[in-house]
Amino acid sequence: MVTATTKAKVKSKVHPALKSRINVGYEWYGFGLSFIASALILLWRLSTLTDNFASSSEVATKIQLFINSPWWKSVFNIYGPYYLLLHGTFAINHSLMTLRLASVLVGMIVVALVYWTVTNWHGYKIGLMSALILITSFGFLVVARQATPLITQLLVVAALVFTAVNLTHKQSPLSLLLYGIAFAGTLYVPGGVGLAIVATIFIRKSLIKAYAACNKRFAKPAFILLELLLLTPIAYRLIRYYNRSQLATWLGYGLHGKNQGWQGFFSNLARAPLDLFAHSSGLGPTLSLGHLPMLPIVFSTLTAVGLYVYLTHLNNWRWQIVLLIFASSWLACGFGIISPLSLLPLVALIAGTGCAYLLKQWYDVFPFNPIARAVGLILICSLLVFTGIYATRSYVVAWANSPATTASYTHSLP
Repeated sequence: MVTATTKAKVKSKVHPALKSRINVGYEWYGFGLSFIASALILLWRLSTLTDNFASSSEVATKIQLFINSPWWKSVFNIYGPYYLLLHGTFAINHSLMTLRLASVLVGMIVVALVYWTVTNWHGYKIGLMSALILITSFGFLVVARQATPLITQLLVVAALVFTAVNLTHKQSPLSLLLYGIAFAGTLYVPGGVGLAIVATIFIRKSLIKAYAACNKRFAKPAFILLELLLLTPIAYRLIRYYNRSQLATWLGYGLHGKNQGWQGFFSNLARAPLDLFAHSSGLGPTLSLGHLPMLPIVFSTLTAVGLYVYLTHLNNWRWQIVLLIFASSWLACGFGIISPLSLLPLVALIAGTGCAYLLKQWYDVFPFNPIARAVGLILICSLLVFTGIYATRSYVVAWANSPATTASYTHSLP
């Protein structure tokens, strides 16, 4: 019989400070593992999977790169940071692989943000599961391996969630700095301004407290100066070359999906979850896998479980932020402002919560049986790995060899 005294003795075997250091070490090992996995998967056959042919969108990206030459002109542009990174990767070697490398690097940052967000909530094991769900999702593989700035929409969503949650939790000058960088970067992505404003309004009290916590003499002026420097290029672009067309592009209205009043809005709104969980044919031949969804059924089920946990614990402020940005992004999809693919980081976060919930239920049944607890962890990890292999194979085999894909990737770089 296990008594309260026995439990206390078990818990006191490891000093809390030492246990904390061990956990931090495991978190960084987990981050390294997710980093290596994302690099291997995203870089594998980066150009040869499409026989070194590019899509029309990638050709347009290459042309835009020449328009923004020399490199410093990229800063004063919509998608400025992405094209600046593109100049750096393309300078290595003028090839399709280096052109796509910029999207791969941004994709790896998205995976890192999702990993650390979930790790701070549920631990490094669930963080690795969420990273695996995101990395092997078909939609993420497609968008992170194409030389188009669409990947920046996923980065905006992941960065806003990570920095907003971090700022609300710690309210430190460093958290304020990270959120300021994320906020400024969001304004360079069409449609990002709405998400940035919504997130800022929601965490306004934490922003004020974090700003007040800047006690050093030059901290507050330095933060304001840095934010102005980050926002100056995009502000100059919008003011210097102002016209309705450019303003509409920056706001993102109608860039993704139909733009036909309320009928188009509800059509886009309904299409977003269908593309993710039912079939992706509405995204076009370069981004879809015909009638297959962006997420396998296992990942979709875990997302449903995680969403159930979120909705039954609405008093949790961290989950309030996720649900707020999820709802805002979904509405933005309705107006055609952002692509449904931008919801993938949020789906990975919610699915990670689903994994944590299922493991907790298992651990509650076997609270002091290490073998049974290990079996439960192995089972869910095996399920995720095999599902990830299936999803990756769908991309490598089915998508790469489908007639729609081969018909879309027929261009050589100019």
